[in-house]
Amino acid sequence: FSGSVSTQRSDRRELFRLETPGIELIDRGTEYEVSVNEASETFVHVLDGQVEVKARGRLPRFFWNFDQSAAEPLMDQMGNHAVRVGNNAKLVPGLVGAGAMRFNNRPDASLLLGNGGGREVGTGDYSVSTGITIETLLISEWKTPSEPQVKAPFDYDEIFRKEDGSYRILLSFQNDDKADITQIPRTGNGPCLSFGLYLSGLGYSELDMPLDGKEGRPTLAEIRDGKPHHIVATYNGWTGEKAIYIDGVLRMSHRFPVGTMIISGGAAPAVIGNLISGDSEALIGREPFSGVIDEVAFYDYALDANTIATHYDLFKAG
Repeated sequence: FSGSVSTQRSDRRELFRLETPGIELIDRGTEYEVSVNEASETFVHVLDGQVEVKARGRLPRFFWNFDQSAAEPLMDQMGNHAVRVGNNAKLVPGLVGAGAMRFNNRPDASLLLGNGGGREVGTGDYSVSTGITIETLLISEWKTPSEPQVKAPFDYDEIFRKEDGSYRILLSFQNDDKADITQIPRTGNGPCLSFGLYLSGLGYSELDMPLDGKEGRPTLAEIRDGKPHHIVATYNGWTGEKAIYIDGVLRMSHRFPVGTMIISGGAAPAVIGNLISGDSEALIGREPFSGVIDEVAFYDYALDANTIATHYDLFKAG
């Protein structure tokens, strides 16, 4: 990804942000030029005024470590946003740290995170454009059969989902017939780990990683072996790469056109461990998780492979 841009604000009362693969620039009444070379190096030439430059290697936008005591409310560690807890999501000893959450595959096994202030598509703190990472540590007790399910009811275990229609964000275990959803790339039926996003100009699609043990992918038995697994899903709009990592290793990826951005955000609640798209007051969903989820992080950019491997090493060390 390379190119250049020159900016001048017509209304200096409004902040203007510009992101490149390496940095974020916050315009504070500035005229400046930015160029990015083919090595993704960024050069900023300020013509007038001031510009704030931030490195893109930054903290997650949301982080839930579940380390609060049973007497304390669950909170997001980055912004202290309260989490509403369904009756069948229970605090248990952590896979890392003091606490984690157990889900028992019941409809009210859910954590309701709120919508981040979203009102319509493109708004709210869950709205991302240039990249995303969803990261977690989990033990899966998914009840699905090992063979493909060819008729309803299909089996889904949601890890993270924000159901804004076609603009949804999801990371979930799925075993269905793939009839109504676009897969890119196309894979066969059977149990998979699915990462879904809406990409500008291309629409909604899912990267479905078969749990078949082929080409470096884990098997279903390995995923539900009773051990903690580090799962990371990323999309990088600068490179177009959509990817799934398991236990620090890239297991499946696909390249979209360079510069393809995400469209997301809106009024629907984000949820850990379930799908809730209707009456969120009831904390009742229809795709509950079975197992333990810990250390969930939501980033507004794509973590790189080295950082993901480092995180996995830290998880292993406890």
